[in-house]
Amino acid sequence: MAAPATLLTQLEFHPLGSEHRDQLRRFRCAAVGEPWALDVEDAIRNEVADAIGTRDDHFAIGGWIEHELVTIATWYTDYPKEGWVWSSVLAVATDHRRKGLGSATKEQVLRWARDRGFARVTSFVDGDNRAMLALNDQLGADRRRRPWPRDDEFVCTFALR
Repeated sequence: MAAPATLLTQLEFHPLGSEHRDQLRRFRCAAVGEPWALDVEDAIRNEVADAIGTRDDHFAIGGWIEHELVTIATWYTDYPKEGWVWSSVLAVATDHRRKGLGSATKEQVLRWARDRGFARVTSFVDGDNRAMLALNDQLGADRRRRPWPRDDEFVCTFALR
């Protein structure tokens, strides 16, 4: 679903850093499926904390509308010589779901990887997370069932070259 034009024009992406910790603590999102269901907000904050730490291969962006953090994405590079990027978190604030902001955020991650010459972006998506599976399908990901360690999870891969 495309975001209303006014939201798209207002959405601004910036790297997340330690200066955003208070905004991250206030960030609220919905959970879909296990294992994230019980502690999704803590898990996302921990993932983002890792990404804004000292590691050079972890990245995090936030999407803001009028100074409110409304989307988060984290990813890391693995085997950079082979051009792999692993998209680990994409979350949209509860009050802003179903407005196309997740698509805009995923597109931002894909653009980041493509602009830096990476060959692919891959993410693991829980089988119960129908919205994320549909978003990845809509944006052109190749989806396959992950055979191990969980067969209720999918591997979604975007070929960038």
